[in-house]
Amino acid sequence: MLLETTRLFIRPLAPPEWPHLARLLAIADTPAGQLHRGRAMQVLPEQLGDAGAFDVTRDALCLGLFLRESGELCGAMGVGPHDELHETEVCYALFPEWRERGYATEACQAVTAWTFSTYPLSYLIGTAPVERIPAQQVYEHSGYVYLGIRPLRMPPTGERRYFCYYRCYRP
Repeated sequence: MLLETTRLFIRPLAPPEWPHLARLLAIADTPAGQLHRGRAMQVLPEQLGDAGAFDVTRDALCLGLFLRESGELCGAMGVGPHDELHETEVCYALFPEWRERGYATEACQAVTAWTFSTYPLSYLIGTAPVERIPAQQVYEHSGYVYLGIRPLRMPPTGERRYFCYYRCYRP
């Protein structure tokens, strides 16, 4: 599987690239960082591999975001069941130096379109911390509709934080 956008290649990561993704997932200021804190290398083999072998309604699929110009990994997109909401979610994380340049929106649009073209889902969801306006804008600029705020549990601590809840309906 390979998705191409104007500035990105989006594809599963090869095992030699996993440590770079583990470094991204260790960044504590993202929900992914909270979720995978200290255990990224243990969960990555379950979430990386041949995209054709996954069913995103049951499995989490993680894809690397690579800059077309340099081939550098700038972030990751995930699609799969939300642990608490049990709905298929599109989520993302970018290295801090690549944020607020439109890469997340570009990738979110591509992964959302791919998911709808591959799976018979009527909608996808996205969640963004209430304090992270740029994260909310990614979903809004990608065709997701804001439906309210939800308190969600943050593994592994169980702490509840508030997230903006979005849905994107099948076109």
